[in-house]
Amino acid sequence: MSMEPAGDPQFLTPAIQLQSKDHEEILNVIDQLRSEGISRYVNLPQLVVCGDQSSGKSSVLEAISGLGFPIKDNLCTRFATELILRRSSTLGVTASIHPDEDRPVSEQERIREFESSTVDLGRFADIVKEAENHIGVGQDGHVFSKDVLRVEVSGPTQPHLTLVDLPGLYHAPDEFQSVEGVDFVESLVLSYIRNERSVILAVISAKSDIALQKVTAFTRKVDPTGNRTMGIITKPDSLPEDSDMERSFFQLANNKRVPFRLGWHVLRNRDHKERHFSLAQRNEKELAFLASGVWAALPKSQGGIDSLKPRLSAVLKDHILSELPDLIGETQQSAHDTAASLRRLGDARQTLADQRQYLLHSSERLTSLLGSAIHGVYNDPFFGDAMEDDGYQRRLRAVVQNRLSDFSENLEKHGMQREIIDDDDDDYDDDANSMDSSEPRILRSNFVQEVQQRMRRSRGRELPGTFNPLIIGDLFYLQSKPWESIVTDCIDNLLEDVQKTTLPILRHILDNKSLTGLIEHVLNPAFDAIEASLRQKTRELLEPQQLGHPITYNHYFTDSVQEARVGHIYRNTARRLKEFLGGQYPQNSSSVQRFTFSIDLLVESLAGETEVSMEVFAASEAVDCMQAYYKVLRLSRL
Repeated sequence: MSMEPAGDPQFLTPAIQLQSKDHEEILNVIDQLRSEGISRYVNLPQLVVCGDQSSGKSSVLEAISGLGFPIKDNLCTRFATELILRRSSTLGVTASIHPDEDRPVSEQERIREFESSTVDLGRFADIVKEAENHIGVGQDGHVFSKDVLRVEVSGPTQPHLTLVDLPGLYHAPDEFQSVEGVDFVESLVLSYIRNERSVILAVISAKSDIALQKVTAFTRKVDPTGNRTMGIITKPDSLPEDSDMERSFFQLANNKRVPFRLGWHVLRNRDHKERHFSLAQRNEKELAFLASGVWAALPKSQGGIDSLKPRLSAVLKDHILSELPDLIGETQQSAHDTAASLRRLGDARQTLADQRQYLLHSSERLTSLLGSAIHGVYNDPFFGDAMEDDGYQRRLRAVVQNRLSDFSENLEKHGMQREIIDDDDDDYDDDANSMDSSEPRILRSNFVQEVQQRMRRSRGRELPGTFNPLIIGDLFYLQSKPWESIVTDCIDNLLEDVQKTTLPILRHILDNKSLTGLIEHVLNPAFDAIEASLRQKTRELLEPQQLGHPITYNHYFTDSVQEARVGHIYRNTARRLKEFLGGQYPQNSSSVQRFTFSIDLLVESLAGETEVSMEVFAASEAVDCMQAYYKVLRLSRL
């Protein structure tokens, strides 16, 4: 573990140089937001250093911040470390641990009790070690942790910035880390770099081929265009001079192999032998290395820590300015949501009387809003704009009326198992009937033949030329088969509509804890009972259409049967008259013309109307009765 002497002036007043005068005011605003705790609700700009294990991440962060991060040869970062830099007239450091929310409450309280034994910036590595021991990493097989070490550093030359050091990505387990740790670290890294307001510093070690390092794939996953990613090449001094590998990494540094919009940067960090070097000695070594060999051809703006700092300053400035409009909007929305949440919480409820008063007030508000939604009075601001989906869904009466209108139309258009078409219907196309209608279509003559066959198989005590009345029920049950699914869909939609209106009202008037309890112990049981009752009533209404004996006293039934018979007579009479007149039959049936014919022959032709087959006649009558009964039942259900 390396650390700088406590008295080193570079650590007492770190010259980080990550800001310029033209965006200092913006950074001050962001720092104020962070100090108010807004970062818990709105993502704020920060630098995230990520890379494969032992790639030199902590060394990069140390060079940027001026703080002595702990560096080990076998394992570096075991949990996320958020370094919050703030400007202040006095020097100081405050360390705390934000516990993983998945820990038990007692464990979280213990973790929050962490206090560092030192406030010396030069002993920053000791702070990290103390945090490791307090969290318990490395104990009982727990190598990594989702707890977060937060270190706030203040000083007159500090910028307003947040830097994050993350555990390194790795491929295979060893004696220090398990197979499960691979997924754990990947998930932790992704949770930080997914934040679109994070500038990703992807650290690539020159000791390993870039194709073997996970970090490039991860950055591409969350930032496909490389819009907010900068690559940093470390350990370039490990490459043999004039080797293919050195030339390959030189091309990478010039943004030619894995291009990022923010480009690449080369840093030479301290090796193990130089771990006690001061930052000044480190920087001197780096300048000498970058001035030799192939690296001398690298633009000065792309190599060394001194050029990285102003480069990051410009990158952060542009990134912050591009994110600022959305950041302002999210902050305002978060403030609005928080104020609304406080209103829902209401006054303190420490006594039973206070709790009852809160529930009474909430129930009165619920009754008022739900009553307005049911009765169609939408004056309250809660209902919003009817042209917005949320506003419309809260208008329960309008939603239910439209839903029932759709149900009526759906039952009328799609309630029949098959649509029966008259034989002389010019619009019927037997080849395309399945495409022109939502339900199968069948000619009346073909349907009558099917009924005739069914009657033969269901004969009772009826006389020839008549039909068993029960056949009407059989035909109706078959023809009304789609009713059940149509009614069930309507019931499902209505239940969903009621919930979509009720839940927003409850969210509007209750705090989350009260809402959760009310839903679990009151609403869900009540909705379940209502749903069970509604479905039972639906079964009662559908049962006569499925099992009962067909019966009705509605005169519309006899009217419909007689109307059907008159229609048959009219069509058959017109057909026979057309056959009798032959070529004399006028094209326009409403025209007035003179004809010469024998009255006896005309009467004989029309009298031949009698159906030869009594079975066909009976089947046709049964179809007429079924269709009339279907109309009566459909209209009565609507």
